[in-house]
Amino acid sequence: MKILFVCTGNTCRSPMAAALLKDMLKKKGIFNIKVESAGIAASPDQKANPLSSQVMEEQGIQITDHRTRQIQADQLKQANLILTMTEGHKTAVLSGEPSVWNNIFTLNEYAEMEEKDIPDPYGLSKQEYQITAHKIRSALEKVIDKLKDSKS
Repeated sequence: MKILFVCTGNTCRSPMAAALLKDMLKKKGIFNIKVESAGIAASPDQKANPLSSQVMEEQGIQITDHRTRQIQADQLKQANLILTMTEGHKTAVLSGEPSVWNNIFTLNEYAEMEEKDIPDPYGLSKQEYQITAHKIRSALEKVIDKLKDSKS
């Protein structure tokens, strides 16, 4: 299985989501899921936002090797599950690649969370990045449960 996280610039939310999910899956002994991230408006080969890196380091997760990637059609078609950070990202992906309609959800939609979107912390305080990471982790816990349930 392949999961693709999508945000705007691929510097904050989607790399945090990918790193968190990889870490959570590893700790649960789940190794058959490939996790990637990309952005709908990413400048290629940039590092993750420094505050994203700091917040992940506080959780024992390194994302200093992350490099931004612009979303590609083949990447979308190869993903079994595409999780966007906002409804706007979902709409943008679908407008460019409508064939993935049955594999794409916002993260919170798939996790059945109350809040509609994961807000962008870009340009805000470190505390906002910590809040964003917490929201992502909470949603990912439900995603993992859902993935486990679908395999049983």
